[in-house]
Amino acid sequence: MENEKKNVIEEAEAAETIEKTEDIEEVAEKTEEIEKAAETAEDVAENAIAEQTESADDPAVKVSSKRIKKAERREAKAARKAANKIEEKKSRPNNALIALLIFGVVIAMFAFVIGYNYFSKPATIEKYIEKNGGEEAYGNMQMDAYTTANITADGNSMKIVMTVDGSDENIAKQAKEYYEGEDGEEQVKQIAAYFLTNIKPQTRAFSADVKATLSVGKDELQSVEMSYKDAKKYLEDLEKEAEKEASDDAADTAEDTGEEAAENE
Repeated sequence: MENEKKNVIEEAEAAETIEKTEDIEEVAEKTEEIEKAAETAEDVAENAIAEQTESADDPAVKVSSKRIKKAERREAKAARKAANKIEEKKSRPNNALIALLIFGVVIAMFAFVIGYNYFSKPATIEKYIEKNGGEEAYGNMQMDAYTTANITADGNSMKIVMTVDGSDENIAKQAKEYYEGEDGEEQVKQIAAYFLTNIKPQTRAFSADVKATLSVGKDELQSVEMSYKDAKKYLEDLEKEAEKEASDDAADTAEDTGEEAAENE
């Protein structure tokens, strides 16, 4: 009986010992896991601190980081600027359109003025003469003491008839001698060119011509025909020739003055 009790007690103690051993082993395992987790956390923290320390101590890393940040700021600024420009373009009128409108108005004004001035002119030389006095103004025009002129036109063909009074035989003789020569022909040309080039631009005529005749009494001595182009060129040549003669006369005068001064010395 005593032996049985003793065995029971021993078995109970052995079981309790085994249970305590298992609890100890379990606690040891958990402690080991906690220690490993702590070591892992500590390693992570140390690595992070080391990386930060290395980045802080490395100048190349510092510079690279600054450049990256500066580039990012620059890109952000450029993006904002581009966005603002787009918004401004949307909100304001197109400059090219404004310029086109302004120049369009100016051109239209000039075109209107030019058109008005052009179409307000008489269509032909004939209409111009009629509008500006007709026969009363352009008939029996006194050219000099003995010469009169009648100016008429058929469309844009002008006709000038000049007549020298031949009632005085001496005047008639002198007039014939003069107008039969080259000087007389030149004078008739000048008169014809003068009237044509002054009247034609006052009309809408694209082309025009003139025929001028000169008679002493009933004898016709000169007859000249010229187009507007020929008349214009003729007067331009006369002007150039006159300028050249004036220049030559001035040079001769200066030379004569110099010679006289040299002789006086």
